[in-house]
Formats: sequence, C-alpha cells, structure tokens
Amino acid sequence: MVISLLITLISVSIFLGFTYRTDLMLEQQLTSEARNLYQQIMLVRKWVKTHEGVYVRLPAGMEKPTLRVELGRKNWLVDEDGAVYVQRNSSHLTKALSKLTLTTAGSAFRPTSFEPLNPEDAPDAFEQHAL
Repeated sequence: MVISLLITLISVSIFLGFTYRTDLMLEQQLTSEARNLYQQIMLVRKWVKTHEGVYVRLPAGMEKPTLRVELGRKNWLVDEDGAVYVQRNSSHLTKALSKLTLTTAGSAFRPTSFEPLNPEDAPDAFEQHAL
C-alpha cells in the first residue's frame, strides 16, 4: 500500500513537472512570436514613413476623398483608367493591418498607448497591464 502510494505520488509529481515545463515553454514561444510580429510591423511602419506614405487603390464605388494638399502634394491620385489611389501614412497602415489580422488570422493586435491621439486607441485593462 505504501509503495503504491509512493509510486502514485512520484508519477503525479513527474506529470505536474512536465505540465509546468510545457506551459512555460509555450508562454516563451508565444512571447517570442509576439515580439517578432511587433518588430515586423515597426519595420513596415518605418518603411512607409521613409517613403512619406503609400498610395492605396480605393475599391470601385467609393467616393474620392476631399482634396487635401500637404507639402505641395495631393493626398489622392487618379490613374489613366479612372482608378483612385489614396495616400496612407504608417498609422493608417497599422490600423488596416490590425483590422485585417483580427478578421483573418485568428489573432489580433491594435495600436495603443497611455496617451493615444485617437480615443478609440485607448488601452483596455489587459493592455494597460501589458504597457
């Protein structure tokens, strides 16, 4: 009886040890992947900022935005076929990637900070803890 109890305790201890170690490794892997994703997003933002934005084609049927001229440039262009391209900065790109990731990738991220310029980007309780 004592031997079977001892064997059971040892087996449970080994199982709990493996479970703890597996959870720890999984958390480390997820943290590493999140950091890599963050670095990739920051590199794309830097590239877009370096090129002073990118022009994105508007879907057919959407109205052309109000003309805004910044530094002598329009914020939209029309090609020979009549397609409209709107200039987007790194913030627009990040928000669009965030929405696309949420709907297609099964994971999510969103821009936030303690002092967001847009009230929609204010951190929730989980994000405040992470920040």
